[in-house]
Amino acid sequence: MLSTDGAEHERHSAAVDEALGAVDLFELTRRCERIADGLIDAFAGDGKAELIGQYAARIPMAVGAALLALSPADTAAFLADVTAMLMQPGEARAAETRLRAMVRPYTTARRANPGVDTLSGLAAHPTALTDDEVFEDLIMLLLMSQAKTTAWIGNTLRLMLTDPRLAVPVAGGRRSVAHALAEVLWEDPPFSNAFGRWATRPVHLGGQHIRRGDLLVLSVAAANADPQVRPDQTVRPGDSQAHLAFGSGPHRCPYPSQDVAETVARTAVTVLLDRIPDLTLAVPADALVWQPTVVVRSLTALPVAFTPA
Repeated sequence: MLSTDGAEHERHSAAVDEALGAVDLFELTRRCERIADGLIDAFAGDGKAELIGQYAARIPMAVGAALLALSPADTAAFLADVTAMLMQPGEARAAETRLRAMVRPYTTARRANPGVDTLSGLAAHPTALTDDEVFEDLIMLLLMSQAKTTAWIGNTLRLMLTDPRLAVPVAGGRRSVAHALAEVLWEDPPFSNAFGRWATRPVHLGGQHIRRGDLLVLSVAAANADPQVRPDQTVRPGDSQAHLAFGSGPHRCPYPSQDVAETVARTAVTVLLDRIPDLTLAVPADALVWQPTVVVRSLTALPVAFTPA
């Protein structure tokens, strides 16, 4: 789906949209709550935690594996290999080979006896995706949703821990966690810049001369801060949905995936704040470090302290 256009892109999009659209968001919320509680249990007694590695990065991955309905025996290996593809460049190719070998028999079995999981939705879709196409679309969804949702959770927690204008209203019940998540999509969009578009002809755009063959970087973060959209940058965007955090056009994030990501991020933040209401940063705010990439806006770590429970 990521590398095709036109009718072929529509073919893949139809399968992905229907597979994700079948996800029960209420059941997903309950599943996320159980996952979040389990992760918090592991550090709640310590009085300190690193909320990216110990929490934000683990929830989307665990949810992704659950949506595929893998056997318990395969889930740990699946998560390890997806993590390797994201975090260990030298291991990515071998991890992809192992994942492809693992997913293929599941794809064959789900075609014959589809369930209600996302893998069944792709494997048994009327567009008749091949085994390789199922795998490619599946891995694309997992890798992109993992990075973006991790960043969305982490950036929301950072904003709430560093900006009392947001933290105090949320703590007092005057603003919701959903409001905080929406604000992050404006101020710190997880997918801040997109690569991979080349000009097919010369054109003038925004006062710039673009030549045929030039690589274009499409900046969501810059679009969200466009003075024509937000003439007064000091005014908070509130619940406005006019941001471009999910992209636009045929290659936007699939609409059902936006609902799934919002459910996961909202539940992760809500459960954490309910369980540990006195979270504070363990380092100065200006000591937090961003990942060294212009694509995903995500912290390398978010150390916090709190009263042990």
